[in-house]
Amino acid sequence: MLAITAAYTTLGAVLHSPPASTLDLTADLAAQSHWAVATKDLAQQAVEAGRTRAAAITPLLERIANQAADITNNAPTDGKPIETAYDDAVGRRAVAVETHDTALAQIPIMNNLQYRITAVQPHLDALNALVELLGNGKFGTAMVQERQQNLLGSATTIIRDMTLGRFAFGPDFQIYDSHTGSLRDVKTLSGGETFQASLALALAVVEQASSSGGRAESLFLDEGFGSLDHNALTYALDALSTQVTAGRLVVVISHMLAVAQHVPALLRVSKNGAGSTVRWATDTELHELADDLETGSLHI
Repeated sequence: MLAITAAYTTLGAVLHSPPASTLDLTADLAAQSHWAVATKDLAQQAVEAGRTRAAAITPLLERIANQAADITNNAPTDGKPIETAYDDAVGRRAVAVETHDTALAQIPIMNNLQYRITAVQPHLDALNALVELLGNGKFGTAMVQERQQNLLGSATTIIRDMTLGRFAFGPDFQIYDSHTGSLRDVKTLSGGETFQASLALALAVVEQASSSGGRAESLFLDEGFGSLDHNALTYALDALSTQVTAGRLVVVISHMLAVAQHVPALLRVSKNGAGSTVRWATDTELHELADDLETGSLHI
């Protein structure tokens, strides 16, 4: 009777059937027999109810089984079983998490590199521009043009002093004439004007060489002074005197008394029947040359 009670209690818990009445072990046999019949009826009712419920659940289980089969067949597992695909997905997720953590750790390093790249970019752009100029020949052309402009600027200062502001150098070595307000080709210059322009350029080359670290310690001029009038000659000789003051040796070859009178040291070359003789002029000869100059004679 106790076993029946325990079994029915378990069945009732599963099927939610009404509980059986409590068994009175002290009752007589007739009462216990009556209790057994009542409990049997309850159990029979519970079993029938269970069968009815099972019959109702069976279609649901079949539908769920079919849905599970569809999910299994249509799951994006590349033909792998779901369990295998799940394990693979777990592994990929672990790799993704590790990659994510590594990426987060690299962000400060990347930011620092980006900062450095931004800081060095102007220098890189300058180097790229330099490489391009060096590669296509533009660099040499640009350097020549820059040096040429500096040369013409220095030469302009010199020729302005020699011509009282009349002449200046324009592009491509043309001459700007303030009297006409136009550029002149060098072919249109007179002999004296050409000598002045040439002398200005020569002196500018000397200055440019010195400013660039070069050494231009001497300057040689052969003639050309005869094409100058008295004032132009004075300005030209003054420009050469400036070079002497700067510590350079200036050697002038000339037949002009005015030039000979202007230089502090005179080496005379005299022609005779046997050839030519060379000697330093004495102080007396220098004074005589000065006296000849005062008479108005410009040439020997």
